[in-house]
Amino acid sequence: MRSPNLLFGLLIMLGACGISFGAGYMIAKNERPAPAPRIETAAADPAPTATPEKPQRDPAPTPDKQDPPPAPQPAKPEGSPDIKPAASDPTKVDASKPAPAPKPLPTVPAAEDENAAKLNELKERLKRIENGEIDPEDVFNASKETFSAIIRGSVVDGNGVGVPGASVHGTYGETVGQNTRFVRVMMTGDSELGQLLATTDGSGHFQIDVSREVAKGASVIASLTARAQGHADSTTASVTVAAGETKEGVTLKLRQPGSVSGWVVDQSGTGIAGVTVALSAGNTMGMEMRIEIPGQGGGHSAITDGAGEYRVENVPEGRYSMRIEAAGWAQVSGPSHVEAVAGKDTRAAADFVVKASSSVKVQLRGPDGTPLRTWVNIELQDGSGRTVWKRGVRSNAQGLAAMNEPPAGSYTAVVTVPGYAPEKVQATIVEGSVCDLGVVTLQLASTGD
Repeated sequence: MRSPNLLFGLLIMLGACGISFGAGYMIAKNERPAPAPRIETAAADPAPTATPEKPQRDPAPTPDKQDPPPAPQPAKPEGSPDIKPAASDPTKVDASKPAPAPKPLPTVPAAEDENAAKLNELKERLKRIENGEIDPEDVFNASKETFSAIIRGSVVDGNGVGVPGASVHGTYGETVGQNTRFVRVMMTGDSELGQLLATTDGSGHFQIDVSREVAKGASVIASLTARAQGHADSTTASVTVAAGETKEGVTLKLRQPGSVSGWVVDQSGTGIAGVTVALSAGNTMGMEMRIEIPGQGGGHSAITDGAGEYRVENVPEGRYSMRIEAAGWAQVSGPSHVEAVAGKDTRAAADFVVKASSSVKVQLRGPDGTPLRTWVNIELQDGSGRTVWKRGVRSNAQGLAAMNEPPAGSYTAVVTVPGYAPEKVQATIVEGSVCDLGVVTLQLASTGD
């Protein structure tokens, strides 16, 4: 009669084992990340051989494959990246899905890395300027201080022999900052080459005593050119000096002269008088610097006579660009370059052909009434203050500046010169005529404390 008791005992043991297994399973389940719900399983699939429709299935299912027990983790393919947690629960990882193919990291060629670094450096420089570390207004508005320096050198001919009695001309500028971070303001001179700064002695030597008011902390740049009878002007030398410095050994070499000639005519072939023809050589920051000498010719420009002919004298040998300027005349066609030859007159390859044009001109004066040879902008504003036209040009030694083809109408003309306060003048532009703004006397811009 022990059979019923034995059977009852076995049932109790089986129950206890079941409870223990279930508890162990739940504990194990809570101790490891739960797999994301499977979309399909072999047990739930009535047709084990059916092709899976979702990419989440095992990569190589077999008809008799069964789901693995919940506790074991599938082996991670060698070299595969860590699987990202499921979006629904960032703390759990779907270990049953095949690992996605690793995405290659973007690569940047070395050259692009270098360019990106340069771009970032430029942005940082611009940011520093915007933050006021280098203020473009410093040269105009900063406090001033007396600057003194000495520049010594010599003027020589083509053979290197000193030339006595040569004149040394120049314009002054100021620099603020270092490397490419600078502001330069060219001062006006009394001729096309700037001020007469020195004359050479019997051996061709010269000394320039620099003394002027400049922005605090600025250095001075002197652009020097020599001139002597029977020679073409020397190349221009830029000399930078700090306060109290003596710069030695500057050499200005005169060149052998030639000349360039040609005609300026209208569209009917009639010569046009009073047109300035200017030659330009060299460049700064990719921009040609024009030299203009209104008057009776000489240097690197000339004015056409009554028949429309011009002749530019004392032109050093070399290649030059050619341009014209004349209030009321706009260029239609003409030569762009010319090759000057020492000792010869070079005829331009074509005539300059011009047509009548509306124009605006102004004559600039400084606070003391002297002409200003400088860069000037003329801006035309309508009745609401909106800018409708703006041009810039360099005035000549008499302070004259002219710009062609402004739009017809009534405007406020704003005349702006670096270092001076803007001046406003009323202007009425008539098609085909010259609008003369007259003499504009500029006042120095106010300076900082």
